[in-house]
Amino acid sequence: MHIQLPLHFTPFPYFRPPPPPPPGPVSLLSGLNPKPSVLVMHFFMVALYGVGRLLLPRPTLRGVWMSVCLLLVASRIILPIIWNEGLRAIFLPKLEPLPKEGIKRVQSKASTRVVT
Repeated sequence: MHIQLPLHFTPFPYFRPPPPPPPGPVSLLSGLNPKPSVLVMHFFMVALYGVGRLLLPRPTLRGVWMSVCLLLVASRIILPIIWNEGLRAIFLPKLEPLPKEGIKRVQSKASTRVVT
């Protein structure tokens, strides 16, 4: 449980000045950028930012262990999302098949029965 704490607090300094906040996460949060690849990229950027905070200024054995655990927890969060969306849909969206025109309505068997 103590491993999830660095992952929980990592995003806050990621958005702090002096540099301007990165436009990618802001557009994801506002719904302007629906690309799942940007979500995955920024998710791992935040996780790697947390690893850097654990290992700097001087790496310790505990910091290395917590960094490995942080990456494992981050992977356990994002990999099921990647798996459900599909690798091709996230990383190669241009190769994803286009949706068929119109959605066919399927009638259930209960609605086709005639009640007498």
